Amino acid sequence: MMNVIVNLRGWSSSRRLPGFSLEVYPARHNHRRRWIWLYCYMVIAQAILFTVFPPPLNAQPDADRKYAIDIHFGRGTTGLYHRPADLYDHNDGNPEPEVQENEYGSVLNLSLARKIAPRQAVGISLGFTQYRYYESGTSVNGWIPDTDYEKREAFRFVDVGLIHRFTLLAKGPNLLLLENALSLEYGAQPRNFKVFKPKLKNTYEFEGNNYQYRISLSYGHLLTEWAYLQAGVYFRTALNDYNEEARFAPYNLGVLFGAGGRF
Repeated sequence: MMNVIVNLRGWSSSRRLPGFSLEVYPARHNHRRRWIWLYCYMVIAQAILFTVFPPPLNAQPDADRKYAIDIHFGRGTTGLYHRPADLYDHNDGNPEPEVQENEYGSVLNLSLARKIAPRQAVGISLGFTQYRYYESGTSVNGWIPDTDYEKREAFRFVDVGLIHRFTLLAKGPNLLLLENALSLEYGAQPRNFKVFKPKLKNTYEFEGNNYQYRISLSYGHLLTEWAYLQAGVYFRTALNDYNEEARFAPYNLGVLFGAGGRF
């Protein structure tokens, strides 16, 4: 049996006479906890797998270097799981989005990790993610004839979270790293967002806690005993709807480049 939510509104449309409309929506369940537990189980399963079947580690890192700091820049395609996502309040121009297509966005990530085992490290990360997409639709302006519109949206988020890193391979100057991260993302409107003065709170579009999962696989090349360069691929995804009414759930898939050091 399907549960329903009934929503009564005083105005059904800006082009219609005042009245009451009845809307029935399927009840949405919160899958946030399920995703978080899935993330925890996956990390634990990976830890058990690589403990029981350890990958080759012929070039053991210096035992005295327990910390690592990394900075990554990435570029990838960004999009939405549910389209079209309507974030408008319908008080100005009453736009109705119809098409939303992927665009390329940037990511930046800074992390500090401490080694807890020869192949494993845990730490914290700070990040920046840009979600961009092309949008077209119809603008409804009361008694004025409807007009078509198109534009490119860009939403920026900062995030803070925890990371877990595996060294899959360390042979000579070559490193192969697998990293998982679970973060809280905080959104900001593009016109108000300042990279060097971020406000760690969500705007009215993105209320509540926004959970992001990130996984990356990267190749590192040691330049010295402590410094290395990295290149790889990453995937960032929302674990819940950042705006439940609009079902705004973004993702970002692309390539990364960076550098790191051990100390």
